Amino acid sequence: MKYKKMLIVLIIVVVIICIICLISISLLRKMEEKQIEELGYVPEDPELVAQDYKTEKLRNLTDFFSVETCIQKNANSTFEAKDMNVLASDRVYSYSVFGEEKNEETGETTERYFIVRVDTYTLAYEIEELNSKEYDDIDEIDLTTDLTEIAQTENNQFEYTRINNENTSRFYLKNYTELLLSAPETAYDMLDEQYREERFSSSYEEFPEYIEENKTYFENAVLSQYAVDYLDDYTEITLVDVYNNSYKIIAKSVMDYTVQLDNYTIKDEEYLEKYEKLSDLEKVSANVDTFMNMINTKDFKHAYEVLDETFKNNNFNTLDVFKEYINNYFFEYNLDTKSGVNVYNQEGTYVYETTIKSGAGSAAESKKLTVIMQLQEGTDFKMSFSIE
Repeated sequence: MKYKKMLIVLIIVVVIICIICLISISLLRKMEEKQIEELGYVPEDPELVAQDYKTEKLRNLTDFFSVETCIQKNANSTFEAKDMNVLASDRVYSYSVFGEEKNEETGETTERYFIVRVDTYTLAYEIEELNSKEYDDIDEIDLTTDLTEIAQTENNQFEYTRINNENTSRFYLKNYTELLLSAPETAYDMLDEQYREERFSSSYEEFPEYIEENKTYFENAVLSQYAVDYLDDYTEITLVDVYNNSYKIIAKSVMDYTVQLDNYTIKDEEYLEKYEKLSDLEKVSANVDTFMNMINTKDFKHAYEVLDETFKNNNFNTLDVFKEYINNYFFEYNLDTKSGVNVYNQEGTYVYETTIKSGAGSAAESKKLTVIMQLQEGTDFKMSFSIE
């Protein structure tokens, strides 16, 4: 009897809830009908249509160059952009731009700030030059605007300069190698923090020497291979130049990026996965490539560390002795031709025989290099060598 009463109460509650729901639906329909009658449409819920527009660092290199070109053509022909922010809306995109103009006679540079707004429907634009004395940083510029469109005129048509992955890669190789030669302290600060610590012992004193020893490479850097990966928070660009030097760029925005100057000081997951899939003979070949890359970039410290201890103690008891030997017996640049390479297993120790040349030209000198290598855990290895 008790359970029967509870069931009746529950049914009554459910019926009441259903009645309330039906009444609410009916009221909403009447409100919509009234809105249609008064306005001709049903306004959307503002919480559903509101967009979370906010000022962000610009990551798109196409926009970066297009805005820079727009300023050069219409406001300042010598202007070079250094940083940009963007605020996107439904139609009008606003860019805050920091850069420098160069006095062609004196070579002196002057800081400049601009706001460029582009109507993405009509590609009409507006440019406003700001008072540079009022700003210390591009992030101080407020890009919010009441503009919902920009009127077209005969002279305000915005043009997009389309940038593909190859253009992007060439840009970063050129940008950073120029910094290495003209602003080494800036280039040093842009190194990935972990990489900087491991490669240069967190000491700037080693960096100018590194630049001087590799100056020829940086002055003549030409892109050979590239890969660009667009991720949620950053863009990863991997570059290889004609000297087989690797650069890894992590770009949070166009001009806010960090650099690693080789692919062996810090081995990422992709490198580890590829290495793990190699056969032992292929691993030996890959490790020889790493050693030669160390020699070519004058990274004597890391090259010295991979030497077999007995071989090292018998032949190069100090790093300076090893460095002197390399400078005397190897070429300035050493190209492993991969021609006639012989790699074989000799009772658990691997032998790699190859011919290295001083360059790719027909007049290049050549020497025979023999490497004796023991593979260790992970990507570690120890080796000895002879050259003749």
